[in-house]
Amino acid sequence: MTPEALAASAAFGFFGGGLAGLFGIGGGAVLVPFLYTVLDAPGWSGLEIPEGAVVVVAHATSLAVIVPTSLAALWGYHRSGGVPWSIVARMGGAAAVAAVLASRLAPELPEVVLRGGFTLFLYAVGIRMLVGTRAAEIRALQEERRGLAFLVLGGIAAGLLSSLLGVGGGLLAIPFLVYGVRIDLTKLAAASMGVVALSATSGAVSYALADAPPSMPSGAVGLILLPLALALVPGAIIGARLGVRLNRRLGADRLRVLFALLLLVLATRLSWQIVSSVQ
Repeated sequence: MTPEALAASAAFGFFGGGLAGLFGIGGGAVLVPFLYTVLDAPGWSGLEIPEGAVVVVAHATSLAVIVPTSLAALWGYHRSGGVPWSIVARMGGAAAVAAVLASRLAPELPEVVLRGGFTLFLYAVGIRMLVGTRAAEIRALQEERRGLAFLVLGGIAAGLLSSLLGVGGGLLAIPFLVYGVRIDLTKLAAASMGVVALSATSGAVSYALADAPPSMPSGAVGLILLPLALALVPGAIIGARLGVRLNRRLGADRLRVLFALLLLVLATRLSWQIVSSVQ
């Protein structure tokens, strides 16, 4: 990797990790567009990826970064006693199984499908968060319920999304936790992070064991570009720990709007890239 790519990776790792700890997500919504940019520019980054493998390598590498990031954030929540482990175990277990299955499917899909799916995901989540229910209205829902069906369904959805798109799955787990399980909002980010940790770990291990093209750069483990992941991880862990602290201090509604706008900007940029590539 070039010095410029290393410096950019450290900065984006910190940014993605901060979002992970702050919102209880994996940070992949920010990491994946960055990885697209790095891997699409081999002359700048010094990383030459086999044709047709850029997207799946970006998603696999994102999951490898999300594993230590989510574990760092989860440990922060655990120390404060805020992790509902019974919910995490059941929902995260389902997510882990689904993530393995999705990691086997992803390399068989065309790159434009994976890029397009990720872009639609960003638009959907950004719009949902921008016009979503306010925290005060969510608290007015009925008492918490822990039916196994809600937990398993949410876990499967989060795990599939996690491995296919290289995200933690927290952005999909959160609606199930809020509207299905009706979890106490003070435990929401911690529960989501637990699901993310299990799902990302399962998916990353599966990608690491997958058959990779013979011309992958040195240091690759399966479909994971380990040198790039290691460049992102330190900043991501530091950012995740700071994000957990900020989660307790800042207003949820303001943060939700700012993050939604960021996702919509990223989605628009990726849309333009996809349209330009097929013209």
